[in-house]
Amino acid sequence: MRKSRLGIVLIAGIAVLAAVYVWRQTAPQKAAPQNLLTQRSPERQAEKPETHVSESRAAPSLEKKPAQTDIKRQFSESRNYWDYAHEILPAAKAGNADAQFYLSKILEFCDLANKTYFQRNGTNLTLDQALQLAVERKRPVEVTQAVFERCHEFQAHDAAELGSAKEWLAQATKAGQPIAEATTAQKMYSQEYVKSFLKAGASPTPENTAPPIGDGADPHDLLLAAVKSLDPEALFAVSMAQGAHEQLHPPSDGKDTNQLAWMLVACQRGYDCSGSPDWLTTGCPNCGTRSPANQTPDNRMMTIAGDDWPAVQQRAQEINAKLDVGQWDELDLGS
Repeated sequence: MRKSRLGIVLIAGIAVLAAVYVWRQTAPQKAAPQNLLTQRSPERQAEKPETHVSESRAAPSLEKKPAQTDIKRQFSESRNYWDYAHEILPAAKAGNADAQFYLSKILEFCDLANKTYFQRNGTNLTLDQALQLAVERKRPVEVTQAVFERCHEFQAHDAAELGSAKEWLAQATKAGQPIAEATTAQKMYSQEYVKSFLKAGASPTPENTAPPIGDGADPHDLLLAAVKSLDPEALFAVSMAQGAHEQLHPPSDGKDTNQLAWMLVACQRGYDCSGSPDWLTTGCPNCGTRSPANQTPDNRMMTIAGDDWPAVQQRAQEINAKLDVGQWDELDLGS
């Protein structure tokens, strides 16, 4: 299970996103039947998951800006992240924490995507060159095309006016945006893990010598605040942070049930784990598998969990029970 955890923790990696895209292309274009990921008790099925939308903490701006309730939806529908980033930039500058978070997410993703798909030996590639490289490396050409559509303008133009992904994430986190809080906690745990190699005698690198993330915040407190929002996307981000923590502090029993349980809880509470959401806007419950096209919504998480699946289900039930009654301090976050 150690390999599975490592794959899950690195969910933001391009290979994972590519796997989601392949699955999306092969998934039936119809509503997925109820599956093990979404089954809950009858009384919970009747509940509508709460969705947290951060409020702007800045004074009203005279500039026209997207309604806060639309920012997440607009992100999920966007196929040109350059245009979308410029649309929400005024709101981010005005203090809208949701705009700040999704702007940080776009900037970070497109930087990584362009370096992965459209650069080789430090040289930018044209679309034709990148497609040829995809064929040589046996990557789905559809993924390269999709990255180009969403992100190529970040490589063709100077994006300095959009600011820094790190700075926008820090602002969104400080403003209490729950997905940003959980994401920052994950990055703090991941940074601590990388720095542990330096302490063990590894050579200094930009990654293991970077300034601390989080502006002095306690990652446990960030996760607790994110969980209290009950936002399904925030709960999924919490699962990523739990995975990063378990990478830093492996469970004594060697099992990876906690992160998978939080993923399952997020799915049960409304996060889109059907296998067919937009490939760049969601996480990937089957990221530990090598053949996502052969997985179904019913078995992908079981594939990751293996023999630990019953324990994952049990842990998810325990988490849901505590969430339902607000027993936040008993959730063992970051532990």
